[in-house]
Amino acid sequence: MKAGAVLMAHNHPSGDTTPSSEDLVITRKVLLSLMVIDVVLHDHLIVGSGYRSLSDEGWMQNARDECQKFLNNAV
Repeated sequence: MKAGAVLMAHNHPSGDTTPSSEDLVITRKVLLSLMVIDVVLHDHLIVGSGYRSLSDEGWMQNARDECQKFLNNAV
Protein backbone atom coordinates (compact mmCIF):
# COMPACT_ATOMS: atom_id res chain seq x y z
CA MET A 1 0.00 0.00 0.00
CA LYS A 2 1.29 3.48 -0.86
CA ALA A 3 0.70 6.68 1.10
CA GLY A 4 -0.71 9.50 -0.98
CA ALA A 5 -0.19 12.29 1.52
CA VAL A 6 1.63 13.12 4.75
CA LEU A 7 1.06 15.60 7.56
CA MET A 8 4.05 16.50 9.74
CA ALA A 9 3.66 17.72 13.31
CA HIS A 10 5.89 18.22 16.30
CA ASN A 11 5.81 20.13 19.55
CA HIS A 12 7.79 23.02 20.97
CA PRO A 13 7.76 22.51 24.76
CA SER A 14 8.58 26.21 25.23
CA GLY A 15 5.12 27.03 23.89
CA ASP A 16 6.55 29.31 21.18
CA THR A 17 5.33 28.04 17.82
CA THR A 18 7.80 30.07 15.77
CA PRO A 19 9.52 27.63 13.39
CA SER A 20 13.26 27.32 13.92
CA SER A 21 15.66 27.28 11.00
CA GLU A 22 16.07 23.53 11.66
CA ASP A 23 12.27 23.08 11.42
CA LEU A 24 12.26 24.76 8.01
CA VAL A 25 15.28 22.82 6.74
CA ILE A 26 13.86 19.42 7.71
CA THR A 27 10.48 20.36 6.23
CA ARG A 28 12.13 21.20 2.89
CA LYS A 29 14.09 17.92 2.97
CA VAL A 30 10.98 15.86 3.72
CA LEU A 31 8.96 17.79 1.13
CA LEU A 32 11.54 17.21 -1.60
CA SER A 33 11.94 13.53 -0.70
CA LEU A 34 8.20 12.96 -0.81
CA MET A 35 7.81 14.82 -4.10
CA VAL A 36 10.31 12.43 -5.69
CA ILE A 37 8.01 9.51 -4.88
CA ASP A 38 4.78 11.40 -5.73
CA VAL A 39 3.55 11.81 -2.17
CA VAL A 40 2.09 15.16 -1.06
CA LEU A 41 3.23 16.86 2.14
CA HIS A 42 0.12 18.83 3.07
CA ASP A 43 1.38 20.66 6.11
CA HIS A 44 3.84 20.89 8.97
CA LEU A 45 2.18 21.82 12.26
CA ILE A 46 4.11 23.14 15.22
CA VAL A 47 2.28 22.69 18.50
CA GLY A 48 2.97 24.79 21.59
CA SER A 49 0.69 27.37 23.19
CA GLY A 50 -1.69 26.85 20.31
CA TYR A 51 -0.34 25.73 16.96
CA ARG A 52 1.20 27.10 13.79
CA SER A 53 0.45 25.75 10.32
CA LEU A 54 3.15 26.34 7.73
CA SER A 55 0.52 25.72 5.06
CA ASP A 56 -1.86 28.38 6.42
CA GLU A 57 1.01 30.87 6.35
CA GLY A 58 1.77 30.14 2.68
CA TRP A 59 5.22 28.78 3.51
CA MET A 60 4.43 25.27 2.27
CA GLN A 61 3.33 26.46 -1.18
CA ASN A 62 6.46 28.57 -1.58
CA ALA A 63 8.66 25.64 -0.54
CA ARG A 64 6.71 23.31 -2.86
CA ASP A 65 7.29 25.71 -5.77
CA GLU A 66 11.04 25.91 -4.98
CA CYS A 67 11.32 22.12 -4.81
CA GLN A 68 9.41 21.70 -8.07
CA LYS A 69 11.79 24.11 -9.83
CA PHE A 70 14.72 22.13 -8.46
CA LEU A 71 13.25 18.83 -9.67
CA ASN A 72 12.48 20.29 -13.11
CA ASN A 73 16.09 21.39 -13.49
CA ALA A 74 17.46 18.08 -12.18
CA VAL A 75 16.15 16.07 -15.12
